[in-house]
Amino acid sequence: MNKVLMATFGSSGDINPFLALGKSLKDRGAGVVCIINPADEEKFAEVGLETRHFGEAVEIPEILARRPQYVSLRGGELVLREIFIPRAGELLEETEKLIEELDPSVIVSHPLSFGSIWAAKRNSVSSVAVHFAPTSFFTRSNCSIYSVPKRILLRGLHTVMIRAANRWFRNVCRENNIRWHRDFFRDTLLKDDLVVALWDPVFRASQPDDPPNSVICGFPHPVISETLPPELDEFLDGGDLPVVFSLGSTAVHVSGKIYSRAVEVCRKLGRRGVLICGKNIPENLPETVLPVSYAPFHAVFPRCEAVVHHGGIGTCAESLRAGRPSVVIPFGHDQFDNAARLVKLGAGRKVCRQFATVRAIAGSLNRLLDSDAVRKTETLREEIAARGDGAARVADEILRL
Repeated sequence: MNKVLMATFGSSGDINPFLALGKSLKDRGAGVVCIINPADEEKFAEVGLETRHFGEAVEIPEILARRPQYVSLRGGELVLREIFIPRAGELLEETEKLIEELDPSVIVSHPLSFGSIWAAKRNSVSSVAVHFAPTSFFTRSNCSIYSVPKRILLRGLHTVMIRAANRWFRNVCRENNIRWHRDFFRDTLLKDDLVVALWDPVFRASQPDDPPNSVICGFPHPVISETLPPELDEFLDGGDLPVVFSLGSTAVHVSGKIYSRAVEVCRKLGRRGVLICGKNIPENLPETVLPVSYAPFHAVFPRCEAVVHHGGIGTCAESLRAGRPSVVIPFGHDQFDNAARLVKLGAGRKVCRQFATVRAIAGSLNRLLDSDAVRKTETLREEIAARGDGAARVADEILRL
C-alpha cells in the first residue's frame, strides 16, 4: 500500500482541495494521514481521513477579527510573515516524527506548508506541492492578464516579494538547520518531484516557464456531503432565479457594507437575491432577499442567475462549474488576478472594492446579464465538466511517482 502524508493549513479555500485529494487517494487504496490545524479536525473526520495535529488550534474568524488586514492588498505578505513562516518549525518537527513513524512514500503539501516540504527534501521522501491559483507559480509568461502596464508592475511586485520572503526565512532556517540561499522561497514552493495545479486549463493554460515537473489537473470537485438549508431550498424554488452574493470564508469577516449594498442592488434591479453572509445580516430585508449564514456553493450556484463574489479561487471554480457569470469584488491575495482571468474569459466583470457602490455593482450586474457572458459560461461549464475531477487526476499523478 502507498503511504501518503499530507499537510495543509488555512481557510476553507486551502482545506477543501485537500479533503478532495485525500479522499481520491484513499479511494485508490492509498493510506493517507493528514497533518492539520486542530481546528479543522471535524472536516477531515467527515470524509474519513486520519489526522495528526501540529501546533495549537487556530480559528480563522478570530484571527480576521484581530487582523482584518490579512484580507487586503498587503494580506499575502502579512499572512506569510505572521502565520505561515512562524509555524514552519513546528510543522517540520511534526512531519519528521511522522516520517520516522509511518515511512511514507510521498509527502503532499500546501505550497505554504514549508515545514513539510523541507522535511520531505531533508529525508529524501518524494515531495508534491499542490497549488490552487495561478499567481503562486510566479511565472513571467502569463503571470497575469492585466493590461501591459499593470503586468509590468505585477512582475516587479513578484520580484520584490520573493526577495523579501527570502530574507524573512533566514531566522527560521537557522533555527531548524535548513540551508538558506538567495532563491530559497521560490525553490521551496516550486522545485518538487511533482508540482500540481488545481485549476482548469481554460482558467490558465500551461506556460513555457512553468515550474519543472508541473501539471495542470483541473478544479477539484467538493467531497463534503452537504444539503441546502430548507428555507433556502424553498426560496430557490419559489420564483425567478436569484443573484447570489457571497464573500467566501475569509472576506465575509471583513465585508464592510457589501451585503447591505447587495440588498439595494436587488431592489434597484428588481431581482431576487440570496446573501451567503455569515453573521452579517442586513436590516430591513425585503421578502425577495434571503440571508443564510452558509450554503454549499456547488449546490446553490447552479440554481442562481449570477454570482457576486470576492474572487477566491474556490468560488471562481464553482461559478465556472455551475456555468454562472460573476461580478467580482476582489479583497486581497490571488483574487485580483482571478478576477482578471474571469473577465478575460468573458465570464465576469470586476468592480474595485473601494468603488463597490450600489450603482457600480448594479451596473456591472446588469451589463453582465445583458452580454454574451451567460452563453459563454455555459460553454465553459461543458468544457470543464468534460475534463472531470481535478483531485482525481492529482491522485493518479501522485500514485505514479
